[in-house]
Amino acid sequence: MSEISNSNERGFSGREIAAAVIFVVLAAVIAYTSYYTGIGMSGGAGAGDMTAAVAQAPVNGESLYASNCAGCHGAGAVGGIGPALLETAAWSPAEFGQAVLHGQAPGGAPWPR
Repeated sequence: MSEISNSNERGFSGREIAAAVIFVVLAAVIAYTSYYTGIGMSGGAGAGDMTAAVAQAPVNGESLYASNCAGCHGAGAVGGIGPALLETAAWSPAEFGQAVLHGQAPGGAPWPR
């Protein structure tokens, strides 16, 4: 048996080696900048410097209603300048939108009454 040899076979060309080196350098630069950008965004050099998010206190619906809604809808939601809330619960979304945005109660009557 004879070995088959190809005299045209040779190693990588200079252009291929240069492309591989450029690829590796660019990958290293991207990795380095990504790593340090992440550290800058986290606010420190490690996870020990980070703090947990603080949750806001739950909303107190009663005090929210008293300070924002009761002036028009009454203290017991029975109506006043604005409608009784039990009445508006039966309105469709379109009727509610007309009352809030255009001052028209269902049926076209001006709102507030």
